[in-house]
Amino acid sequence: MKKRDGIIMLFLGMLFFISCCAAEVQADEKSLTLMVYMCGSNLESSYAAATKDLEEMMESGFNQDEFNLLVMTGGSLSWHTSFQAEGVNLSRVTDVIEGIKSFGEVSMGSPETLVDFLRYGVEHYKASNYALIIWDHGEGPLGGVCIDELNSPDKLSLTEITDSLEAANLSGKLYFIANFLELKRL
Repeated sequence: MKKRDGIIMLFLGMLFFISCCAAEVQADEKSLTLMVYMCGSNLESSYAAATKDLEEMMESGFNQDEFNLLVMTGGSLSWHTSFQAEGVNLSRVTDVIEGIKSFGEVSMGSPETLVDFLRYGVEHYKASNYALIIWDHGEGPLGGVCIDELNSPDKLSLTEITDSLEAANLSGKLYFIANFLELKRL
């Protein structure tokens, strides 16, 4: 099985697990809002890796009645989708990518950008569970992640990620946090 197929199976498995184990959901909320912080970096500009993963998300067949899937994109010199390299954008993924909001020309390596994304997701996409995937390759726990090609050498440190989660008031609300591309290396 290719690594990419393994990641898709992991993604679908996580969604299935959460749907089976989720607490009772109120009528006005879904069981999960999955937020993907996708810093394209050279993985997108050179290899179209983010675009391929976005396509897989749209084709995954996840239950849109149960889950919200939000993706913040930015940090790449170019995109192989309709995304513009300028600025950071928030989209909702279903079987298509629906643009929701532009955050302007901010850095994906800035803790404030991560906080804005998390707060927006929790405020506008109510769910009984929230999850965060930080999508990008990084430099390990000491070097950081989300290396923004447009704002080099800006990146998120582990301390900045921790502080961002606290600033977004997500203590006890996140069901899981994952680094998507690091999972591919397992």
